[in-house]
Amino acid sequence: MLYRCQIVALFVLLVFCQTALAKDLISAEQLPAWFAESLQDEKNVPLRSYLKIRDLGISKKVMGELEIVPVGDSAWNFVNDIGTESPLDCYVLTEFDGPATSLYNMVDYGLQDAAEFNNNPLTGMRTFSVDHAVLADTAVYSLDTLYNLGKGEEMVTGVLKAKSAQVGDNLLICMHNEIGFRDTFTTVFTSLIDALKTGITREPFFEIIMTLEMNQEQIGFSREAFYIDADGDIEKQGVVSALAPKGPVAVLRSDTVSQSWSYTDGSLINASQYSVGNGAVAYMLFLEMTEEGWHLSGDYQGKEVDRNLKHEDTILSDYGSHLASLAMTEKGMENRTYKMWAVDRNANGLVDVIARNYTGPDNFDYVLDVNGHRAFFHVDDAGIIKSSTIDVPHATMSSKRVLLRGSPVIQKKEVD
Repeated sequence: MLYRCQIVALFVLLVFCQTALAKDLISAEQLPAWFAESLQDEKNVPLRSYLKIRDLGISKKVMGELEIVPVGDSAWNFVNDIGTESPLDCYVLTEFDGPATSLYNMVDYGLQDAAEFNNNPLTGMRTFSVDHAVLADTAVYSLDTLYNLGKGEEMVTGVLKAKSAQVGDNLLICMHNEIGFRDTFTTVFTSLIDALKTGITREPFFEIIMTLEMNQEQIGFSREAFYIDADGDIEKQGVVSALAPKGPVAVLRSDTVSQSWSYTDGSLINASQYSVGNGAVAYMLFLEMTEEGWHLSGDYQGKEVDRNLKHEDTILSDYGSHLASLAMTEKGMENRTYKMWAVDRNANGLVDVIARNYTGPDNFDYVLDVNGHRAFFHVDDAGIIKSSTIDVPHATMSSKRVLLRGSPVIQKKEVD
């Protein structure tokens, strides 16, 4: 069971439970005929060029004809001509909050840039669509915005389409300020994802991506990737991101980024977690073992955190939660209680996670009790989670596996 990931996802989803998701965005019937027809426009892209970013080791031929320009020390911008009236405006970032937050911020920048370019103020906007997809084995977030510039006969109407995807340690964001060409944009964006993959210098031995859903509406993804470091310890990189509309204009967004190290037996060495929601930093916390015991430090909702935790024993790591899942598949395995680090609404730090065998009618494999909430899990034959359901007041949260690489069991190298 993905204990740690599910705990993080639970608190992310609880934020989204405070409001209802907008289901009806903009239908073709609400639009002028010419606009609806333009939405169906698509185009083949015969143009090809190389996307090269030497500092990131990226080099591959992509769809479109582009020219790339560095923007500071941690960002690169390129305009990609794909044969439509407007080119793609793309960015590769090495420093970012997360795929959901950064996408929203870039769309806001794109709308302001459109207003300046047309010398007309932004006079209206609506969320046209929010989408989540897996392209080239990568989680992709899409946010399309219908906007108006100016008023009366001077008014200009357009659609700003935008996509984001974290590829390795880098974030790719592209915008296309033109009505239609949705599939074209997706195809070109996928080729750019493939290009960024050439800069990945190490592959995880275990990776898993899950969808996040609330009341059967997808709102985001969670991803965990595990690596073996030079000391033989386990490094984990994780992100839980959500992007969902709220009414005609507002867009809820949340990103929680985590990193941890553990021993191969699953016990934690240290961990950090950073979370930003709707434009505000929720917390940035660090947990490590010191001479005085487990120490928690950082910032939580603008207040400094600096204290020792009342716990001297081991803590189960994110990696250890997967090993615990495998153990639960063994016949005769009894209920088990683990101590884990989970940032809750009070930044308490540690929680008891109780794994139980499921005996109810719904054919779940396990039940997870944590902080007064109960989660139900389906796992595959190897004990790796396939889906989960979490019931809370007024909502049902669920997750489904969409990508799995490798196994939490480290394969030993054969010695000649």
